[in-house]
Amino acid sequence: MAFGLACSVKWSGLYFLAAFGVYSVVVDALARRRAGVSFWASAAILKQAPANLLLMVPIALVTYLISWTGWFVTRGGFYRNWADSLGAAWSGPLAWVPHTIQSFWHYQVAAYTYHVGLSTPHPYQANPLTWLFMIRPTSMYYVGTSRGEDGCASDSCSAAITSVGNPLIWWAATAALFYLVYRLARYREWRVGLIMMGMVAGYLPWLMYLNRTVFQFYTIAFEPYLLLCLTCVIGLVLGLIPHPRGAIPDPGRVVIGRRIVAVFLVISLLISVFFYPLWTGTQTSFTFWQLHTWMPSWR
Repeated sequence: MAFGLACSVKWSGLYFLAAFGVYSVVVDALARRRAGVSFWASAAILKQAPANLLLMVPIALVTYLISWTGWFVTRGGFYRNWADSLGAAWSGPLAWVPHTIQSFWHYQVAAYTYHVGLSTPHPYQANPLTWLFMIRPTSMYYVGTSRGEDGCASDSCSAAITSVGNPLIWWAATAALFYLVYRLARYREWRVGLIMMGMVAGYLPWLMYLNRTVFQFYTIAFEPYLLLCLTCVIGLVLGLIPHPRGAIPDPGRVVIGRRIVAVFLVISLLISVFFYPLWTGTQTSFTFWQLHTWMPSWR
């Protein structure tokens, strides 16, 4: 149901349905192997995979369709009567399909075709390969004023809203992501695998659309999992997550880890306070706004 609701908001939710569906089969296969089940791989693929498909996809599909109730039960919606127009309805073997369903399908295809082919240049477009490093945040709003205008007390003022996140948290989370990729390859921890599947579903599909006009704020789809990467590494530093090989954390390292995490959180909080005006459109001096352009590409 959650995956269906996600798809009803943005189609990229379908990638999460597929990714976690595959993840559930893989986890089941590994559980069968640990339990000593014969033919554990084939059993997971031939038995569990179809069962998971039936348990997940129909509910997600019905949930998605329910979200379109307003479109189905009314007239005059966008493409609602498309199949009723002359020569538009399907012919041949599919002619029996109700016009409402035909119109709905046409709407979905038209929306997909439009978005995949969207390649209009934009000054704040950001290549997906740069998202993890926050190279080109999106400027959502900017108003420049001079002294005396709208309460400006400096020679020039700025009021801006930008998609730049807390740089320390974002870059630390990206570093944590790369570390967890290594850790997953070495230890195959289920916690790390779960987080990685969220990143796979939310980020990797965008690499298929490198020529499409996209923006940094699209990362909102996988940002929760990126933050979970950071949370997981913090848990490892604090010794809160057990070692996959049963090793006991060194007490001295745990104490040092706590100090490092404390310093990290305090600095992150101070940076959040520093960037707060640029997240809320608060008027500041132009000089103060310039102090937030830590990279030339942030302008």
